[in-house]
Amino acid sequence: MLTTGDWVIGDSPDLDIAGGHHLGLRTLWISHHRAWPSGRPPHRVATGLREAVRILSEEPAPRATAIPPPRPDAAPSGTD
Repeated sequence: MLTTGDWVIGDSPDLDIAGGHHLGLRTLWISHHRAWPSGRPPHRVATGLREAVRILSEEPAPRATAIPPPRPDAAPSGTD
């Protein structure tokens, strides 16, 4: 399940970044030292993977989503 706090990270302006915008997600473009071609720009830009990791590590942590415990009357899954 995607949330507005999720990111799309990629190096394709047309596939990764435009797709992320279409889904309403934040985008981080790995530019490999290329100039942004055109269209709606990404939220953040990194020249490579190490910089992308640094950028994301500086972002506020997403809000956690609690997973409800199973109901006591729920049938066992059969995967022991």
